[in-house]
Amino acid sequence: AKSAKSVKPASSAKKAKKWTSKKHKSHLDGKALYTTAKKAKLTFTVSGRAVGVIVRRTKKSGKIAIYVDGAKKATIDTKATKSQYRQLIWTLTVKSGKHKVEIVNLGTSGRSGVTVDGLTYIK
Repeated sequence: AKSAKSVKPASSAKKAKKWTSKKHKSHLDGKALYTTAKKAKLTFTVSGRAVGVIVRRTKKSGKIAIYVDGAKKATIDTKATKSQYRQLIWTLTVKSGKHKVEIVNLGTSGRSGVTVDGLTYIK
């Protein structure tokens, strides 16, 4: 079967709490969403058989939780020693079909910022 990889930019996600658009040529499509708000959430809906989260990583980046179809699948620390754009930090193979992927900022003490570029998925 032929598979197609697709990407949904962060701007296509449903937002909960405060997210700010960040523009930079190195972000996916030139922009990403940034928050420091604890429990701020982005929700993507995709149809596919695999999903992946794309973020910007910095020294001050915090932790996120990732949920698929309402079930917590991972806690990821997005901190890095140097600034890195468009980093695929997590992937999961799922049953083929429609899925809801949620990215939640955990509000890490001292480094509560999280920048999300988007979601990638395989149809």
